[in-house]
Amino acid sequence: MVFGRFRYNKNTRERNIGNPLIMHEEKKEHIRKTALYREDVTSIFVNELFPGRATKVCNTIRYYDIEINLLYPEEAGDFYVLYTTGMSLESMLLPEEIAKTNPEYANAELFMLLPYDWDIDDMINDAGDHIHSWPLKLLRILAQFPDEHDAWFGPGHIIEITKDQEPLAKNTKLCSSILISFGVYRTLTQENNKDISIYLVLPIYKEESAYKTDHGYDAFFRKYTSTFYDIQDKQWILDINRKNICEE
Repeated sequence: MVFGRFRYNKNTRERNIGNPLIMHEEKKEHIRKTALYREDVTSIFVNELFPGRATKVCNTIRYYDIEINLLYPEEAGDFYVLYTTGMSLESMLLPEEIAKTNPEYANAELFMLLPYDWDIDDMINDAGDHIHSWPLKLLRILAQFPDEHDAWFGPGHIIEITKDQEPLAKNTKLCSSILISFGVYRTLTQENNKDISIYLVLPIYKEESAYKTDHGYDAFFRKYTSTFYDIQDKQWILDINRKNICEE
C-alpha cells in the first residue's frame, strides 16, 4: 500500500457558501456531467472489454459519486464482472516522478471477475452469513480508498482491509488484494481523450503478499500466471479455494 497526495475537489463536495440558486444550478450541472461520464465509462466496459452483456447498478456510494455495476454472463459457465464507475472522476495526485512517467495512473477504475455459480442475489442483498457479499464490500472499500486515506494506488499495489491479514471472509483464506494491470484492460480512453487506468482486483493469500513485497510485482505476476498457465484467462476469476502459489 503506497500513500500519496490526493487532490480533493471542494467545488463539488464542500460548497457551503454562495448564492443558493447558483449552487442549485451548479449541482444540477454536476449531476448531468457525472451521469454522462458514468455512461461513457460503462460503454467502454460493455462495448469494448466485455461486449454483449446485460448490466445493472448494484450499489451506490453517493458521497463519492461512485457506482458499482454488474455485468451478467453471456452464457452458462461464464463469469460475472463487478466494476466501478465514478472513481476516475476525481484525480489522485501522484508523486512527481510517477506523474511524469505514468500520468494515466491519476485516474482509475476497478473490476473483479466472479464465477458463474456465485450467489449474486445474496451478494447484492447482503443476506445470510455474508459469504457471498464480501466481493461487493471489498470493491466498495477500495473505490473509496484513495479519498479516505489521501492515497494513490497503481499496478502491483497491495491493499489490506482486514486487521493483521485476517481472511476477507470465513469461507476463504484470501486476506488482501493486489491490483493487476495487463493486456487490453490496462488503459481506457474516453471520448474526451482522458486516459483511465483500469485494475483487476485479485484477492491473494498472506504468503503471496509477502512474496510480492520481497520480489516485486513483475516476479509475482510471472509466478502467478505460470502457476495457472493451464487454465489461461480463468486464472483471474475469483476462486475462494484456489492454490496458494507461495505455499510450500
